[in-house]
Amino acid sequence: MSVQSVQAVNRLRQRAYPRPAPPLAPPLLNAGDRLSRAEFERRYQAHPEIKEVFPGLWLQAAALWDGDLAAMLAVLHEGLASPEHATFRARLRAPPGERPESQ
Repeated sequence: MSVQSVQAVNRLRQRAYPRPAPPLAPPLLNAGDRLSRAEFERRYQAHPEIKEVFPGLWLQAAALWDGDLAAMLAVLHEGLASPEHATFRARLRAPPGERPESQ
């Protein structure tokens, strides 16, 4: 089969079976924007590659969603005072070439 024949077949195939459009990226958030819980969950599930763990950053989801700021801050401060968070902070303070690998 000649190169022109292959190209012609490929053009016909593309017309008959167009590629689906890539999924639309969610709009970027700006300072002060708020997400509904459903939208947060949708974005969280859609992008597993950006999930990170920050040792000692403890958030009590129920208190957050219920608007119980006192309970949420109590748990947050407890986590920030944990030995895991102190280790994490020390690792971040170390110069990039001297940082131990995360555990």
